[in-house]
Parts: sequence; structure tokens; C-alpha cells
Amino acid sequence: MLKEDLGLIVKEIEEALNEYDGQNDTEIIKSILSSGKIFVTGAGRSGYIMRCFAMRLIHLGFSAYVIGDTEMIAAKEGDLLMIGSGSGETKTLQVYMDQARKLGMKTILFTCNEDSTIARSAKFVCTINAQAKFQNKKLVSVQPMGSLFEQLLLIVTDGIILKLAKQMKIDFEQLKNRHSNLE
Repeated sequence: MLKEDLGLIVKEIEEALNEYDGQNDTEIIKSILSSGKIFVTGAGRSGYIMRCFAMRLIHLGFSAYVIGDTEMIAAKEGDLLMIGSGSGETKTLQVYMDQARKLGMKTILFTCNEDSTIARSAKFVCTINAQAKFQNKKLVSVQPMGSLFEQLLLIVTDGIILKLAKQMKIDFEQLKNRHSNLE
């Protein structure tokens, strides 16, 4: 029965969130609030989650861009790069991290592999306790590949949005006014 599997997924999410330490949460919030422009990226499903995050940042009034989209503009020192990567080893994302560092940007990585190449380059790492796509040493999920990481990435980034909205004293009516109205 599907309901039984849904229960397993919710249980995994709860267990992983109970292990979330939030070590760099304050620095992540400060980095977002003090940045010029915010650039987000990820590959595959993680990339879609980062797109969701960019949309909510825009609703809060930030200048947020998804790397690779046609409306993206030039980045510079003082801007922020935020990457979502379970493995922290995706080659294209490593290139973005290297370029961001050369430009003097602030950098944040959301990952479950804090020992990864990208994590070693990031200013701040948000570690999410979940299994990466091809990570065999930490098989904690009944779900395929990186599903648990991607679900937690959405929850953590939504939590960041909620925290930012509270700190900025933005209510949901204000967010609605910034939502797309051509639908």
C-alpha cells in the first residue's frame, strides 16, 4: 500500500532532521542578508530544488538568479553563490565554485558530503544527513539514490526562507504581492 511507503519516507525525513545540527545556519542567514546578488545552482533534482529556493528568495525581495538561465547577469565580489549537491563532487558545480572564489564571492554548499571537493572550497557548508546518489558508505534511505537528500534540501531551504521572512518582518501578504501574476 502506498500509504505505508509514504510513512517510511516521512519517518526518514524526521530522523534526518533530528540529526540536523544547524552549525552554520546563522552564517548562512547573515551571508544572504549581506549579499548583493544571489546565484543558486545544482544538478539534476537538486538543481530543481535550488530553483525553488531562488523563487522564494525573489519573493522575499532578493536579487536571485539561477545559473544557466537566460536572465542571469554578471556576478562580482560581494555576491553569493549557493550550491546544492549531495555528493559535492559534480564537476560543473566545482567549476562554478572555483569561478565564484576567483571573483571574491561568498560561497555556501548544501551537501551530505562535508569532505567533498566543493565543501573544501566553500566558505560555509550546510550538512544534511542523507545518502548521496552513489554514496555506498552511508546507505540510510529506503528511497532510491539521492531522494532523501533532495527532500531535506527543500525543507532546509524552506526553513531558511521562513527564518529570513521573520527577521525581515515580511508577512505572507507581502510575498503574495511579489508572486507571478501572469498565471
